[in-house]
Amino acid sequence: MKKTLYYIGAMLLAVTSFSSCEEDLMDFEGEESLYFDARWYSSNVRDHSMWPHRLHTAIAFGNTNENDITVEIPIRTTGEVKDFDRKYQIEIVKDSTNAVDGREYSGLVMEGVIKAGALSDTLKLTAHRTNEIHHDTLRLQIRVLPNEHFTTNFTQYEENGPYSSFVNIGGSQAVKGFDINNDARIHNIFFYDCMLQPKGWWAGLGGAFSEEKITKMMEVCGVAITEFETMENMPSIRFTAYCEKLGKYLIEQAKKGREYAVLEKDGTMMHVPYCSTGDPYYKWGAGKKPEDCPFYK
Repeated sequence: MKKTLYYIGAMLLAVTSFSSCEEDLMDFEGEESLYFDARWYSSNVRDHSMWPHRLHTAIAFGNTNENDITVEIPIRTTGEVKDFDRKYQIEIVKDSTNAVDGREYSGLVMEGVIKAGALSDTLKLTAHRTNEIHHDTLRLQIRVLPNEHFTTNFTQYEENGPYSSFVNIGGSQAVKGFDINNDARIHNIFFYDCMLQPKGWWAGLGGAFSEEKITKMMEVCGVAITEFETMENMPSIRFTAYCEKLGKYLIEQAKKGREYAVLEKDGTMMHVPYCSTGDPYYKWGAGKKPEDCPFYK
């Protein structure tokens, strides 16, 4: 089953600011120039042009059960609409690409059309979960090309920097590291299979997020990763119940002996701040290793 990938941000700035920046970008006198128009946006704001540009597309398979994801990347031109179709071309920047066609992705077409009466088109490809991206982050870099219809004179998203801090990208350190390109003619697509903190993770209840912890919570509570996608899907009262169940499981395992204690990747004991049990055994805090816990001494 394929799933269309959407990235949803949180708008914290008046939309008029974005409108003025869009006017500056689009007012490219006398030339029709192609550029990638991927944006951060919220589903409750219909006019996507009011959002800042997204400098990359990140395909995070760790946060979905899907093995194939449909990726859509808008392309736009400046200038006026025409009453005829206009072809455009893209290319893969080979020296900046290590994702493999037919393995990490498929279906990318190197030529498209800006239809008569339109100013934009959408590139599509299908991303695939592979063993390679479970161990590494791979990249596909694409670039628009000039032709008889279009120039490619945009070299920078001038409005993107000041507004990037107003976009919630899910608390991902990895995603922030992907913003290495500000060239509107180029778009990076990253493929990886590590799990990022979903919006439905309540850190005040569950503590610091880790792939090990959420995986154990899903296992113990019988819940799927997709149920953590939003706070609406995972309200705090429901998350609290899962924390209780996970906390009690961690205590039961710890009581069996040191070798049964559930550990994080760094060797510390898994810990859930919110667990209402009165069991005196549950005395370890976040960041404690088994050798630091008095009941194992």
